[in-house]
Amino acid sequence: MKYVKCKECKGYYILKEGEYADEFGNCQCGGELEYIETHSENLDRKPEKREEKTDEINGGYLLCHDCHGYYVLQKGEFLDDFLNCQCGGNLEYIKTHQEVLDKVSSEGKEDKNDDYDYLNNQGLSLYHEQKYSEAIKLYDKALKINPDFPEALNNKGNATIQIIKNMKSMDKIKGYKKALSCYNKALELEPSNLDILNNKALALAYLGDYENSYKILNQVVQDNPSDLGSKIKMKKVSKIIVEEFTDKGYDKLINGNYTEAIKYFNKILEIKPDNIDVLMYKGGALFATRNYQEAIKCFDVVIYTRSDNSIAWFSKGETLERLKNYKEAEKCFRKVMEIVSKRRGNLPAESISTILNMDLMADTQKHIEKCRKTSEPKEK
Repeated sequence: MKYVKCKECKGYYILKEGEYADEFGNCQCGGELEYIETHSENLDRKPEKREEKTDEINGGYLLCHDCHGYYVLQKGEFLDDFLNCQCGGNLEYIKTHQEVLDKVSSEGKEDKNDDYDYLNNQGLSLYHEQKYSEAIKLYDKALKINPDFPEALNNKGNATIQIIKNMKSMDKIKGYKKALSCYNKALELEPSNLDILNNKALALAYLGDYENSYKILNQVVQDNPSDLGSKIKMKKVSKIIVEEFTDKGYDKLINGNYTEAIKYFNKILEIKPDNIDVLMYKGGALFATRNYQEAIKCFDVVIYTRSDNSIAWFSKGETLERLKNYKEAEKCFRKVMEIVSKRRGNLPAESISTILNMDLMADTQKHIEKCRKTSEPKEK
């Protein structure tokens, strides 16, 4: 089995079939996740098969009293599936996350309201229960005792972002700015903290500052190529940038503002150079501005990536036709006919319907005839 483990609260999650580590963000506690390849890296299970089912559990935790690591139990698992922790410590079943924190936080202290670590952990417990406003109150208490507490600042920023997810746009902007302020203060104390840097980059992306967001994450991933959390954030921010700039670029394209459209498409292609849709849009914009050689380069990348993309072949043929390279243009159009005739309405390379396939074949045939007539020597 494969897992992701939280570096902060030490909880584990078993990856189900079809799930991948890079699909996950942070842990519910706000902590960074790391990928674990084998089961031996966390808890040991009994090897023998169970003859009679014991009490089935529906959630909860197994806490190790020696290393204070804990395992998040999955539905359908049984207590006697497990022997002990990897460290050799005995395991105890605990029903709630709050009970886990109560057992491992600030043991032996009488007045826990003056313990900023305890208050921060209590806030994490409330965050885990999706009680974000209550969690922020505890982070604020911890920060009142210890203003130079980067963990609480980071956690407060995370909780703030969770609160504003369903707010109106203007309120969201205010919320993201508050979260960003928390991350900036935390980074003044721990400038190389990867988790805080990643969270700052995500907040910047939500605020629309994509350039600085991507710049931070790109540098973090370059400096820490094995860090899973940074790669996850990088993927998430890249997705936000691609979606946002694709919409803006396409809007510019259909309104005839080709130069501005190309600027957006170029920014996307810096992140994802093989994005077929964006390459086709950029090629179309370049075609419209009569920059035919550059347009062909875009269509060639698409064809290299997807050799059965009939629209890319058609677009390249039209562009070559404008350059009066009729022989090469005809080759492209014949390739379109070959692809479309094999398709027969199934497995459409560009999600084209059968009717559109027929229209494409008719248009392509017209271009072939035009290329043939134009390239034929005229009689004297």
